Amino acid sequence: MKAKKLIAGFLAAALLLTLSACGEGSGIESGSQVSSAASTAETSTADVEASGTVEAEVDPLAPYEETITVNMGADMDVNSAEATALADAGEPYDNNRWVKLMKEKLNIEVNYELVATGDQYSQQLKLMMSSNELPDYFWIGNWSDFQQMADAGILADMTDIYEEYASPLLKSLIETEGDAVYMPVTYNGRMYGLPRTMPSTNGYNHLWIRQDWLDNLDLERPETMEDVLNIARAFKNDDPDGNGQDDTLGMRLDETYMSQKGLFWGFYAYPDFWITKDDGSIDYGTVQPEIKDGLNFIKTMLDEGLVNAEFMTTDRETSQEEIVSGKSGMYYGAHWEHPRVSMDADPKADWVAVSLPTVDGESITIPLTTGVEGGYVATTNAEHPEALVKMMNLYVETLFGEENSFNEYYSIEGVGAIWNYSPVDLLDPELDLDGYREWKEAADAGDLDSMTGVGKGYYDYVQAGQIEYDLMFGPEDSAFAFVDETYPDHIVWNAYFGAPTATQVERGSSMDELLNTTLASLVTGQLDMDSGFDQMVEEWRALGGDQVIQEITEIVNGSSAAE
Repeated sequence: MKAKKLIAGFLAAALLLTLSACGEGSGIESGSQVSSAASTAETSTADVEASGTVEAEVDPLAPYEETITVNMGADMDVNSAEATALADAGEPYDNNRWVKLMKEKLNIEVNYELVATGDQYSQQLKLMMSSNELPDYFWIGNWSDFQQMADAGILADMTDIYEEYASPLLKSLIETEGDAVYMPVTYNGRMYGLPRTMPSTNGYNHLWIRQDWLDNLDLERPETMEDVLNIARAFKNDDPDGNGQDDTLGMRLDETYMSQKGLFWGFYAYPDFWITKDDGSIDYGTVQPEIKDGLNFIKTMLDEGLVNAEFMTTDRETSQEEIVSGKSGMYYGAHWEHPRVSMDADPKADWVAVSLPTVDGESITIPLTTGVEGGYVATTNAEHPEALVKMMNLYVETLFGEENSFNEYYSIEGVGAIWNYSPVDLLDPELDLDGYREWKEAADAGDLDSMTGVGKGYYDYVQAGQIEYDLMFGPEDSAFAFVDETYPDHIVWNAYFGAPTATQVERGSSMDELLNTTLASLVTGQLDMDSGFDQMVEEWRALGGDQVIQEITEIVNGSSAAE
């Protein structure tokens, strides 16, 4: 119950501060978790004691007696190569095996009223909202739109419906990484949507490095940031590719250098992250003094010519060409930013993902945000809002239940990933890690044929020629080998991932511009690192940073009053 009381305080504080906020964010302005199953059970017990009756439990997978139709909106690229391949294989988005399963098992007929992707989808939702023509059920990923719809009373309150209809498996998967997962879909203390969970491990950053270059130069894999710097020097100066020419760089960087977060994490610096300090206070990672260590590291590489001098004006695609052409043998990137294209261009290129080095050689701490990518909502016009919950129950039971059909419904061999062409979808936050572990265990036992889950799927992809799955999830030297080293024991969670506060909405653009401009000037040496950084922090706090910190602290810690 303590956790639920904390949530109640959180929500009260959040509402006061953020109802006026309307901007993009990774969460929603006024929420945290809805009332829990525990608190609901407590109330139900009291009711039973008072009435002497027991209500029958709802079967989370019970079909409707008569067919119902759900008119849906989906952010789905039905013209992609994958979607086209699936359609050609008899699995069109509007009549594939998932759509048929919903009809067969639940007696739910799915009718798509809106199908678009990205910005076009968001724009279409806005137009339909203005004309009062929204689908009854749809996915939403723009939290400003969520707030606007909640303010307008358009969205159905799912709090009690979720508690009544959600299966234990659905709840357990959604809550894998804690209660904060409900924050984005909660408004004014009530749940107005169902969170679409994805693996938070997508937030990892990795150090990709050419093992063949290390071997050519008789170098060990890095353990410290000093090692990384010395390897960059060797890759630049010691002809690692053996072609006798001075044509290589130490590390790839581009204009998103601040997003090379693994580099900064090596200095225990956490840019673009709300940290909880030792005294319990909350602060913004980008304005902490440890950031200077990461900036100095980049400046040293720039000064020594270890990175391309134009990296601040070079986009990600252009900088990737240095990897493909064999001119750079090291970079920081996510697991899906794997070097497959480099290996296709040069079969001798032996890329590995190494454990992230730290300034002192100690175990690294990975800053992560609970993985929620949008949520599913029903409007107040929806006749059966519980249908969303029932479809999600069936979805998770099909993929992750005891008698699952994972291999049949996750991906179609040689065609594409069918799982995200379901009317509703979410993933086990530990799915990719479980896949790695299954593959690793089978490989260590010498029995790869024993696999039945996601690990088998990844292994089968490799056997079909998609070697990137080995780079990401393979049993040796893969990105997820490092994830397995650190998750969840070496994780620190983002203290706040709600929508912009009122001050951020009002002044956020100016505050971000100050940071971006000054950080670039520090790296290029236009400003003194120490005095320039300190001045930047002072100006940022005066511009609104202190007010934002106060707002977020009150949202997060306002819960303490409710303990």
